[in-house]
Amino acid sequence: MYPEDHLTPIRAEMARRALPTTADILRNSPLSDGVGGILTEWRISSYCKCRINQSSGSESVQGGVMQARSNWTIRVPLDTDVLPRDRVRVTSGLIEGRVFSVESVDNGRDNALLLSLSCDIMSDEDGDQL
Repeated sequence: MYPEDHLTPIRAEMARRALPTTADILRNSPLSDGVGGILTEWRISSYCKCRINQSSGSESVQGGVMQARSNWTIRVPLDTDVLPRDRVRVTSGLIEGRVFSVESVDNGRDNALLLSLSCDIMSDEDGDQL
């Protein structure tokens, strides 16, 4: 196990070199609609650099319609504040504008250099829901 003071500069260099894309972390902020209901509003909770990779994909027939599902891995700096069910909106790079739903966060590893997020894609480049 490496001491924390040795890992800190390595993590900073990893973030600088290995994370070419930027993204906003969106968190659900429920608001009252004034008549007893709740509105869902996704607000920016933080901003980070990231690397996005498609990890797998599949197709299946559901309700007589072909459904495509793809799983993505997003790597962010270790100190990024992100939770399962947050969303990640890409703000630069080839897939700018896409939105991903965070399904899980791998934050239990010792000596980790980056945080890995397992995500599902929610929208395409134009913001259309998939």
